[in-house]
Amino acid sequence: MMKFLHDICRNESIALNCISKEKLREMKSRGGFALGKGEDKRIFVDENIWGWEACHIIAHEVGHVLMGHLDSSEVSDDRKEQEARYFAGALMALMVFHQYYNN
Repeated sequence: MMKFLHDICRNESIALNCISKEKLREMKSRGGFALGKGEDKRIFVDENIWGWEACHIIAHEVGHVLMGHLDSSEVSDDRKEQEARYFAGALMALMVFHQYYNN
């Protein structure tokens, strides 16, 4: 599953980074966040989170990046979060489907 997300990040030139809980608190984030301008896109994920939870956080942050949330202030933060949650849910469903039918 994680390979699927790594492939998306590589194909979209999104750098994946681990970050400490302390740094996450400084950024007022619980599990991860995305930053970027133009071509410089980065996702930061809590270094202590793994498995399905890490996949969901990365999928959520990929949603922010791919939907243009990092460059846009035209959409409310609540709307951006809702869209990223829907994106992550759909992507997670595709990953489960892909894993199930390829094993």
